[in-house]
Amino acid sequence: MYPPDFHIPDAVPPGVADGTVEIDPAALEKLRKALVDAAELLESGTFRDLELADNAFGARPSATELGHEHRTAHRIIADTIAGVTSDLWGYRDGVQQFETGMTTADDVASADLQREQAAVEALAASSALNQGENSYHHAQRTNLTGQPDSTPGAGEPGGSEGGSEGGSEGGDA
Repeated sequence: MYPPDFHIPDAVPPGVADGTVEIDPAALEKLRKALVDAAELLESGTFRDLELADNAFGARPSATELGHEHRTAHRIIADTIAGVTSDLWGYRDGVQQFETGMTTADDVASADLQREQAAVEALAASSALNQGENSYHHAQRTNLTGQPDSTPGAGEPGGSEGGSEGGSEGGDA
């Protein structure tokens, strides 16, 4: 697992040549908590609550202009903090969607593999069917000896091959 760090999205992290993405739920939870804590801290801050009187820096025209510029700069920073807060919430949502999407992809891949395994097992089981040979031996015993084959299940779908135990005399031709 890779520690939280800056990674270029198009670059594969070192050591992951096959493109496998390993997810550490504890690391994602820690990241989500850090994002929530930072966003809540910025939201609860009092930076935006600044009230500055027109004469806070003095009564001279240059002091009044400084006060106006200070309020303007303060509003710009406050709006920037609000944008960063929005980004933090959005990134937290993206982390949650990533984790959900990867979990869903893993579940879908697992279900696909189970379906593929069941299909292969069905093919393997059907390739082992031998009803034609069973029916052939049953027909030989019945038709060559003139007596019905007494082997249990002989000649029936899924029945035994009808070997010599309890079968008719005369054997196979």
